[in-house]
Amino acid sequence: MPVDDTPNTTPYEPESDAEANDLPETYELETLEQLRAIADELRSRIAEALSHRPMTVTQVGEMLGQAPAKIHYHVRELERVGLVRLVATREKSGILEKYYRAVAKGFSASKTLLRTVPSDEALAAMRAYLDNAVQGFLRATEYTVRNQLWENPKVWGFNATQVWVTTDEMKELAKRVQAELDRYSAPRGVEGEEERTFVMMGYDPRIADESSVEPEPESPPPAHAFSRQPPDMPPPPKKPQPPRKVQGRTRARHMVVAGAYTLRRSYLEEIIAENRQLDISAIGVFTVADDITPELVEQAISHFRHRGVLNASPAVREALKRKE
Repeated sequence: MPVDDTPNTTPYEPESDAEANDLPETYELETLEQLRAIADELRSRIAEALSHRPMTVTQVGEMLGQAPAKIHYHVRELERVGLVRLVATREKSGILEKYYRAVAKGFSASKTLLRTVPSDEALAAMRAYLDNAVQGFLRATEYTVRNQLWENPKVWGFNATQVWVTTDEMKELAKRVQAELDRYSAPRGVEGEEERTFVMMGYDPRIADESSVEPEPESPPPAHAFSRQPPDMPPPPKKPQPPRKVQGRTRARHMVVAGAYTLRRSYLEEIIAENRQLDISAIGVFTVADDITPELVEQAISHFRHRGVLNASPAVREALKRKE
């Protein structure tokens, strides 16, 4: 009997409601191989699609706009590492259809895995995932700019925002954001809907600052080990380090927006109150509210880069031009 993963577009019907809702919320990745597999953006999208209902590879391909042969390869890889499983087969017109489903609604790296995997390998897997996301974002941005898609951009945007929260509050905030995104995690048949990718990241900015600073060299060995200087000569003093400021420092808030966006006076006043400035990159229709003055632009915006249509008063336009 020939086996085909692809021909039928009729959704697989679970035998019971329990079968339809039996997926755990999260599966903890147990091996580096699993971490590498899910780091691939397309495989992550496939697993997300298969978390909603069992599908053949053609059905997944139709949902994601990919060729069935390509989807088949990645499904087999996900199945091989245990992140996707075959849940049903069905014969139709002499062809055996195969239905796959993800093993969970979401995936996370277990603490055991992160402790046992060599740090450079874990970082390489994470870097691969982020590189895929960044390259996808840049390609979508380039496509939007080259085709002048200001009203319907293929990139949504990026906004780096600093928040002051406890560890528990950060976890709760991430859960609330994810719960909101889950409302749109499956196609609804709404006119104009398109697949979009959201990447959420949270990290301690002080660590990021430190990683960009060249570390102090280790204390040199005593001079007498390499010369005839007397052994009691005091070592050269270490370079004094300025105290690190945590509160009250000026930090740019990077904002990347695409499509139609309106800059409000209240937002700029909030930025000024936080002793910060905006670094804005925008494509599309960018509107500056009428009550924003050139003085407010000078104080609240450090850089402004824009492609598309700019709606602003002549004076504000001049102030923004000086920020390019």
